[in-house]
Amino acid sequence: MTTHPISNKYLFIMFSRQHYQRIAENLADNSEVHPRTIEIIIWSFKCDNPRFSAGRFVEYFRNEYLESHGFEYPYEVGTEESSRLWA
Repeated sequence: MTTHPISNKYLFIMFSRQHYQRIAENLADNSEVHPRTIEIIIWSFKCDNPRFSAGRFVEYFRNEYLESHGFEYPYEVGTEESSRLWA
């Protein structure tokens, strides 16, 4: 029985909440992070883990961004409308 060639080369790992928080922290460190970047990351996390909460991720990201830069992130991200806006 042959196996699919991709299944031998790639291993998909479901992230934990700590992984998502670290990624949000790293994104928040960049004051010029583009909202489309965040939307793409949210989309890929949703595909990876059906239990992923975009709302919690964005809330954590926004708090970290405010702490890092002293002002709020100026764009809307993580909503149905924003995902279409930056598509």
